[in-house]
Amino acid sequence: MNVISRLFNKSDADSVVIGDKTVPVPKLTIAKWRQLFDVVEALPQIAITMLAARGSEQFTATVMAALQLVADEAIRIVSVLTELDAEYIEEHATINDVLEFIRLTAEKNDLELTLKNVKAALGRFKTGPVQGGVASN
Repeated sequence: MNVISRLFNKSDADSVVIGDKTVPVPKLTIAKWRQLFDVVEALPQIAITMLAARGSEQFTATVMAALQLVADEAIRIVSVLTELDAEYIEEHATINDVLEFIRLTAEKNDLELTLKNVKAALGRFKTGPVQGGVASN
């Protein structure tokens, strides 16, 4: 199956090969989420920087720098989730290995549903004028 179709089609795979090592696709427990938050530092800023540079003369250079930073972040994410050394991943894994692992992890943990739930929960905390002790939206 080609890489593009694998990125968009569901799979029942419980493991993936990274370099020459087979690693399980993890369940993202709260402890794993905390570890991820510790290593995901630059992704939000990368997105903001790219959006701000859109249409400018620096856009291409910004995108190229952003891609390097995204690669570094992806390696750190995979390292935390697989417990493989980041240097091993960089030296032995292909881009397809990393993307497949991230895709399968997102799929196994239904991250689309997680994002919807976070959005819904945050929507409940919208602030507005308080009338009679109840915030209105």
